[in-house]
Amino acid sequence: MSIKVAIKPLETNIPGQAQVLIKGWEGTASGLEFKVQRNQDMGYLNGSTGKWSNSEYWFKLNAVEQVNEDLLIHIGSDLLDPLIENVSAAYNVTLRDAEGFEDHGRVRVAGGLLASTALGGSKAHEASGALATPEVPTAIETAVETAESEPPPAPEPEIETATESVAQVQPETAERPAAGEQQTKVVEKKGKAKTAIWVLLGLLLLLIIAGLAWWFVQKKGSLLGGAASPVSASHNEQDADIIPCSSASMGQMDELQFVQSCLQESKSSQDLLTIIQQAKSNNHCGIAQRLYANRAQSGDSLIALAYAKEYDPKFYAANDCFKAADVETAVYWYETVLLSEPEHAEAAQRIEELTQ
Repeated sequence: MSIKVAIKPLETNIPGQAQVLIKGWEGTASGLEFKVQRNQDMGYLNGSTGKWSNSEYWFKLNAVEQVNEDLLIHIGSDLLDPLIENVSAAYNVTLRDAEGFEDHGRVRVAGGLLASTALGGSKAHEASGALATPEVPTAIETAVETAESEPPPAPEPEIETATESVAQVQPETAERPAAGEQQTKVVEKKGKAKTAIWVLLGLLLLLIIAGLAWWFVQKKGSLLGGAASPVSASHNEQDADIIPCSSASMGQMDELQFVQSCLQESKSSQDLLTIIQQAKSNNHCGIAQRLYANRAQSGDSLIALAYAKEYDPKFYAANDCFKAADVETAVYWYETVLLSEPEHAEAAQRIEELTQ
């Protein structure tokens, strides 16, 4: 294994796009094609379906740029999306040219890459556009339009004239409306008084009903309080037992939620290794894999070293989460250790011994 493959974001990070830098290639740059194999289940990425299968699939490279002695390739979502879907996975790449020369290496996926789904479903906005703004009418135009739209006012009746004529013709009849008017006021006052009495009676009835309801609730609470208290206490005790990122909550929380709680707590490397070992012992393999990969990729050399030893034949112990030793995966995580600590003697030594 001589080539080194790194997938990095473009200078302008575009979702679903990235650049692949290949170092150490000794073949030609003509007719290049490659295949991608996932280490966990040894499946191959199928470019036509975007799925992993047992059948080999070769990607053909039409545009390859040579930068000094390295190869630079621009890739799209058909390759990038499946590779960043699972952060805990490791990948191998086999590269061959038109003459049949082959070489392979481990893929190193940089952080910050964005899947094509980050674009969303909205259409791209244009750079500029004219906004149609309606004309604002002037004050004079508004007044004219208002006057035209409103109906003309009805002519006012000649009240004074009619009253004078009635008074002149029938002086005695003109005095009767005043008496009728007084009778109407008396009736209105009596009606208002009755309405006020009914309102007060209604309010009083509502207060009585509210008081009875309150008394009933208090009485019922005192009778049932003794039985309800132990139940509430037991629920509180159960909630208190669920501590995020602990062996007790490992089987009670969603796997991804549990991993996120551990990463948010910023536990020390030793504490996290304890959690990982507990996850392995209880067959919570997804938790162990995710915690290993996340902290190792973020630069935790102690976690990366422990992760490498899970695959190193020298340290491997059979378990349900890591089915077999894998030299290439071990080398990958030992190299991750050296990225954080270039002078790490044990990691450098194990890489040398495993690649001989």
